[in-house]
Amino acid sequence: MILNDVVDLEEDREHRPDRPLASGRISPVIAGHIATGMLLIGPVVILAVLTFQYSQPLWMGIAFLASVLLSLAVRAYDSPLKRTPLGPPLMGVCRGLNILMVGFAMLAITHVPAVEGDGEVAARSAQVVEKLVDPLLPVEGRVSEIVAQLPDVIFPRPLMALAAGIALYIFGVTVYARREERESSAGVLLFGIALEIAGLVIIGCLPLWADAGQSWTLDPYQGYPLLIGLIGLTVANRGIAGVWHPVPRKVQLAVKHAILTLILIDAAVVLMWAGPWYGCAVAALLLPALSSAIRYRST
Repeated sequence: MILNDVVDLEEDREHRPDRPLASGRISPVIAGHIATGMLLIGPVVILAVLTFQYSQPLWMGIAFLASVLLSLAVRAYDSPLKRTPLGPPLMGVCRGLNILMVGFAMLAITHVPAVEGDGEVAARSAQVVEKLVDPLLPVEGRVSEIVAQLPDVIFPRPLMALAAGIALYIFGVTVYARREERESSAGVLLFGIALEIAGLVIIGCLPLWADAGQSWTLDPYQGYPLLIGLIGLTVANRGIAGVWHPVPRKVQLAVKHAILTLILIDAAVVLMWAGPWYGCAVAALLLPALSSAIRYRST
């Protein structure tokens, strides 16, 4: 967010001169240095956990890679690329990498083998090795078995689907907000809404990628899709209002609603996977988010 204001400095001086950087209350150079330092926090925290917390090294390594790629993606977005067609997809990539960084870190911490050779990854990896050395299988068969099994072991499909869905949703929000300071094109707004809905459809289908023995605290084929669908209707309703009247006020309200709705999307996923208490805890984050949205611009 700080880098975003640094990149938009000249535009803010013209349209929003009261902002801290535009008004000169904070030095853009200092702000840039602080933002760059903050981008290093993610990789440093992952390295610290990898060093001092007993965890699954493969997944923690993937989490570290995701944190580095996230920092690079943020720098790429907060650059001249922001105003090119690459800007919106880059923003989506940032959000998707954020999900992958946290998701793989949590997998690494919570799926630690109690003894050597124990644990899901170790067990599945042993099966892959067994296929590799099986003399009864031709070489081509061994390779095909490994290629078929490794992705599901290393990259859990529900996590990858959630990251893809959130990335696509934010891609759509960014497209929708592209010209929020002036009258927007109805076609661009509709394209943004379509991307948002596509992302929500992927998120609503997460149970389809889960293991057959997965336990749920919310019906994955009725209650959960219905909840995501209702959330999507509120996003579409606000978005269509901006299409009918593509003035800055309407578009900005739709963007703010779509951003805040991310909390409800996360709460729905957590409710299905972890239970009502955790889901309600995530949903409660709406309170500070709404409070800050009233006092500060979220678009």
